[in-house]
Amino acid sequence: MKTGDFFRIVAESTCEVITTITGAIVVLQEATRIGIDIVSPHEITACIRLSGEFSGAIGVGFDPDLARDLVARIAGGEGRRLSRNDILDGVGEIVNQISGRVRTVLSLSRHQVNIDLPLMSDGGKYVESHLCDKPHHTLIFECLDRRFRVQFCLVESD
Repeated sequence: MKTGDFFRIVAESTCEVITTITGAIVVLQEATRIGIDIVSPHEITACIRLSGEFSGAIGVGFDPDLARDLVARIAGGEGRRLSRNDILDGVGEIVNQISGRVRTVLSLSRHQVNIDLPLMSDGGKYVESHLCDKPHHTLIFECLDRRFRVQFCLVESD
């Protein structure tokens, strides 16, 4: 499988999942390949490790206001009061669903991939710790007039 295929699968999965569960329109703005992380200390992040035929990770990073707005939509309404733990759980659910869709698409092509439970954090620590040992790709999306990122590293296992 080529890198372009992974880009497409992760980008389409991100747009489909967030639009489906929040009703918000998501648009891919840019894509880059980088080997180091630039993480805002205020970001809310979640990451899931992948194993099997492909190994690596998929992570998301949201500005706290965008995370709150998206999770409020998932929970049933804008303006709803959410605790920090509610927001972290919601961001974990978003990355879980994106990773699950990626796994489903890969399995339809007869590729075996397993996903772990999501790890969530304030400050981007989990995304950074799971992706920094391998070159990874960053997709920048726009949603609700704000940007967020999805980072991934998928390599064929030996």
